[in-house]
Amino acid sequence: MAAENEQVLLEKVYFEDCPGCRVDLRKATQRSVPFKELFYVWIVVLATALPISSLFPFLYFMVRDFHIAKTEEDISFYAGFVGASFMLGRALTSYLWGILADRYGRKPVIIIGTIVVYCTFHFAVHQAYASEVCRVEHQPLGLSTVSIAWGIGLIIGPALGGLLAQPAEKYPDVFSKESLFGRFPYFLPCLSISIFAVAVFIACFWLPETLHTHKGCNRGTKSYENLEASIDCCDLKEKIGETDGNKLDSKRSLFRNWPLMSSIIVYCVFSLHDMAYTEIFSLWAVSPKQDGGLSYTSHDVGNILSITGFGLMVFQLSLYPVVSRILGPVMVARVSAVLSVPLLSSYPFIALLSGLKLFLTINSASVLKNVLSVSIITGTFILQNNAVPQHQRGAANGLSMTAMSLFKAAGPAGGGALLSWSEKRLGAPFLPENEQVLLLKKVYYEGCPGCVMDQRKEARRGVPYRELFFIWIVVLGAVLPVASLFPFLYFMIRDFHIAETEEDIGYYAGFVGASFMLGRVWSSYLWGIVADRYGRKPVIILGTISVAVFNTLFGLSSTFWMAIWTRFLLGSFNGLVGSIKAYACEVCREEYQALGMSTLSTSWGVGLIVGPAIGGFLAQPAEKFPNAFSKYSLFGRFPYFLPCLCISAFAVVVAIACLWLPETLHKHKGGIRGTNSYDMEASSDWNDLKEKKDEIDCKKTDSNKSLFKNWPLMSSIIVYCVFSLHDMAYTEIFSLWVVSPKHNGGLSYTSQDVGNILAITGIGLILYQLFLYPTFARILGPVRTLRISAVLSVPLLSIYPLIASLSGLGLFISINIASVLKNALSVSITTGTFILQNNAVPQHQRGAANGICMTAMSIFKTIGPAAGGAFFSWAEKRRGASFLPGVQMVFFILNVIEVIGILMSFKPFLALPEEELAH
Repeated sequence: MAAENEQVLLEKVYFEDCPGCRVDLRKATQRSVPFKELFYVWIVVLATALPISSLFPFLYFMVRDFHIAKTEEDISFYAGFVGASFMLGRALTSYLWGILADRYGRKPVIIIGTIVVYCTFHFAVHQAYASEVCRVEHQPLGLSTVSIAWGIGLIIGPALGGLLAQPAEKYPDVFSKESLFGRFPYFLPCLSISIFAVAVFIACFWLPETLHTHKGCNRGTKSYENLEASIDCCDLKEKIGETDGNKLDSKRSLFRNWPLMSSIIVYCVFSLHDMAYTEIFSLWAVSPKQDGGLSYTSHDVGNILSITGFGLMVFQLSLYPVVSRILGPVMVARVSAVLSVPLLSSYPFIALLSGLKLFLTINSASVLKNVLSVSIITGTFILQNNAVPQHQRGAANGLSMTAMSLFKAAGPAGGGALLSWSEKRLGAPFLPENEQVLLLKKVYYEGCPGCVMDQRKEARRGVPYRELFFIWIVVLGAVLPVASLFPFLYFMIRDFHIAETEEDIGYYAGFVGASFMLGRVWSSYLWGIVADRYGRKPVIILGTISVAVFNTLFGLSSTFWMAIWTRFLLGSFNGLVGSIKAYACEVCREEYQALGMSTLSTSWGVGLIVGPAIGGFLAQPAEKFPNAFSKYSLFGRFPYFLPCLCISAFAVVVAIACLWLPETLHKHKGGIRGTNSYDMEASSDWNDLKEKKDEIDCKKTDSNKSLFKNWPLMSSIIVYCVFSLHDMAYTEIFSLWVVSPKHNGGLSYTSQDVGNILAITGIGLILYQLFLYPTFARILGPVRTLRISAVLSVPLLSIYPLIASLSGLGLFISINIASVLKNALSVSITTGTFILQNNAVPQHQRGAANGICMTAMSIFKTIGPAAGGAFFSWAEKRRGASFLPGVQMVFFILNVIEVIGILMSFKPFLALPEEELAH
């Protein structure tokens, strides 16, 4: 009875001035389908989709008219970047607009997004709105309306683009070549879509708002009236306060909501596929027959997509609701995904048809493919919106759009690059390289720095200690600013006063760590191209100077956002890591390449140890060394400036030393940069030999664009990225774990204690790399050493939570041994992947190849600190969980990533260069 007396009966209260309550009241009293609201959703989503998809039919011709592509096959490559730029912009804004929609309402965001029709950040809000205007039994129909409109927009958009692009050529009687539409042949479809967007914008003023806005209450929450209660009023008030507190806390729990996050990940993968398919289909259809395409015009593509749009509408209105009701949206999504595989496999054979057969087959295939895609997307929409309450739907869908846009940004660029690549390898099986044998003799050019380096390697067979010393200090100067912040980052975030609770500090710390890698994501490949064109040395010097500038500014950061931006700029301009990896391979003779790469990874590992040691010793000097630093001095007002200043001073010294760095890139006057030169000796006619030499040079030039089909390179990069994700997350988590309180599962160490641990680890790592690793690599080979090191890391990480139960001398000895072993194993793994990558490409591609590697790795390392900090913060809040409580879950997740890397380091995934197969 006591339990019953404490129950409170609640009745829904509708606030008169709340638009969300008015919608809820309508849903409670009217059980019919809200056709009017769904019509608004339909036209708004259609206006969103049209500008995205309308460019695909004419994008091929638009890029051609820009005259940026040197060959016809390169057009698709550049077209991909135009398509990707839209999604990249949306990735940066969607989550913010979702938060605004949760705070100020869905309607304002939708209206603003419709005004700026080519900035469709409001698409995330459509999904939340469609879910909120419908009763529970009509939610599949509401979200199906979103995917219907989106799918039709992806069809009608290309139809408009195909029919209305280049009107002066298609309709010369209506549009003159001297008119506006003749001078801008792709303006008419864009203008038509913009006019439609204006009409939708006006209609949106009658759009009903669904967000709850109660005066004096939290926005986006429902209200209830207390009817009966036998408990004390103060107790009731306290319980209501606790409930409100839980609601506020839930706003920060999106990343912990696995039903939401898992559905977003699934949605992102299918969105990547759909965007790449949309890009590839339009480019493939208009490509010439000899390149494997259909030789269609943009008008033909428009006709195909118009028919597809009509078929899609019929399916979604008549068949999908029935199928979804019988099987459920999740099962429909799974079945549709499975059926898409054999359907897509038939596309290359469709290109062999012609005439009426081709027309009927390609239309049928297009209808089926888009029907299956929309069924998948609708299922993921339903899962996402049912995973969160109303006051989180805007932010949740914004998060979904941010993640999806990142994947869709890769879709067009990847799709265009893949199509461009595929068109260049049509005859690959019929072009054997060694049809005739030519005897080649190496020629050294007097003014070429690469030839000077090659001559030195031929004449001197010893270890190039001078060049290895340059490598060592350059890499050390690059890694110190990356690693130095980890010991004091916890306290720096605390001093910014941005985290509301102690457990949230790790969450914000992750974003500061990730911002550096995010900057390196977009710039690494560009720096690699610059290094292949102008040399390794200029890139290395510029990267070292950037460390001195931006790391100093980071130490002077007084706000969270200043710290984020300075780290981002540091990552953007620090493009030397890819170049120094290529340099380490080029300055060493073949028998010393393992030593060169080992030097690089040794320096990197030492930097990951010495950097935190510097950060731990020198951060907060006014507190640690009050006799030397006053609280009112510069180092007292900026407690984290001293370690950054010391590292920047070291970077200046390295930049000056790099002026004497020998260049390794070949620069032959009148020749191709980055290639070796050969004199030919053969008994055949000189003109024939000259012709063959030209053919070889052309192949070398073409090989510059073949990195993505070099599977030994790409597989080693992917394996490296997985292990890099693990290492970056481990570095972030380790520093947070050791300074977190004992009651949270940490070690309660100070930043100075962390510095002591990492200094000892650095010494142990140097000894291991100088004396033990070369022996292991010589006996086992770098690949086998990599695999064994990865396997040993798993049980080692598993004992970390047990170390936290120790104290005193036992804790000190255990944590130092574990840290030395873990970092030694990590460096062994990294060295092995470095050797594989550089042996997979010739010299003139190493800068770009390592640039690709750094871009991919930086994406993974961007995720590492952010995810590591978020997981650590989450783990501290689940100390009482029954399964893997507290930090046990964090180290379990690290082990899962390590196991994935182990599996990927074996065949058939990892393809080894021929010289590695002997080990």
